[in-house]
Amino acid sequence: MNTNSRGKIYGRTIAHWISTIPGDLDRDAVNLCQIISAGRIEYDLEGQELTDFVRLSLISLLDNGAVPVMSSDNWASNHKYGRTKLEIADGILEEWLASNGDETYLWSVWFARPKDW
Repeated sequence: MNTNSRGKIYGRTIAHWISTIPGDLDRDAVNLCQIISAGRIEYDLEGQELTDFVRLSLISLLDNGAVPVMSSDNWASNHKYGRTKLEIADGILEEWLASNGDETYLWSVWFARPKDW
């Protein structure tokens, strides 16, 4: 994946998008579907390039204090993916790839900063 590739809608590079996705956490939780949709729609990524895009985006979120969360009435940390950033990113990627694009799964993975709950 060439991180200098520009998006077809907004013209931002992949590197720029990945570096700014944590800014969305200032407004709301970020959903896995947002990341995958950006890779597919804005950057026309599929296969390994899309997987790489998602991995880098997840690590960017995690590097900026986000954790996987689940919600019933309130956000709660979801530790099922692991404790380290790489364990979490790999666990989510493994589950996503095994889901074969199941839309329900895409909407079930969220990220938020603990201080924002």
